[in-house]
Amino acid sequence: MIVFAGHGSRVGGANIEFETLVDSYQKSHPEEDISFGYIEFAEPLLLDAVRDAAKKSKEVVVVPIILFAAGHMKRDLPNTVETVKSEFPECSIKIARELGVHPDMAGLVYERTKNFISDDEKTKKETIGIMVGRGSSDPDARADFLKMTKLLSLKSGIDRVLPCFVGIAFPRLNETLEVAANMRPHAIVVVPYFLFDGVLLNKIREQVEDFSARHFEIDVKVASHLGVHEKLLSVMRERIEEVDVI
Repeated sequence: MIVFAGHGSRVGGANIEFETLVDSYQKSHPEEDISFGYIEFAEPLLLDAVRDAAKKSKEVVVVPIILFAAGHMKRDLPNTVETVKSEFPECSIKIARELGVHPDMAGLVYERTKNFISDDEKTKKETIGIMVGRGSSDPDARADFLKMTKLLSLKSGIDRVLPCFVGIAFPRLNETLEVAANMRPHAIVVVPYFLFDGVLLNKIREQVEDFSARHFEIDVKVASHLGVHEKLLSVMRERIEEVDVI
């Protein structure tokens, strides 16, 4: 049985997006027994979802719909699994890898960005990309985010794609916007590297709106977050298949 693990959000729309993603996967793989749970902020909680799965099946795979390996991957998910294993020792429970650095994830972020990039080479050279992550104190998560930023630069043809964060890590978005403005670009494309909408996406939009009001001479656009897409479903499937190999 497969249990998809979502982060959970105080914004209901973000949870609906996650559940739509799970439903899309189920439609693509109707033969598989699937459920889901949230690490925090929403129900069903992941602990309850994994516990229910262990009651139904002797083999459970927990699939984190998480971009990078930080505290949730390294601490919360293993603790949840160990708790359920202690209650159901006859059940094999494995955790798949996070989505991580993957060509399809790079392709997906480019899909969300490309409509905001001019086909004119001169204009493209005068465009700065700003890729925004959640932010983490985990060095592995930050390093993987920087790799994804580089991949976006390579795919988009934008030479200058600046990485930043909305919390915990530095540089922050508001600082990076000012750095970009000092480079005197024709346009700035802000790219939120988030799976679903939510509180932090609203924060990004508010900061960009404030920046645009002060720098009206620069064309500033905000690309869509990643959302439900075939490329994301493909990575999810690959992470599940990897579990049988490990």
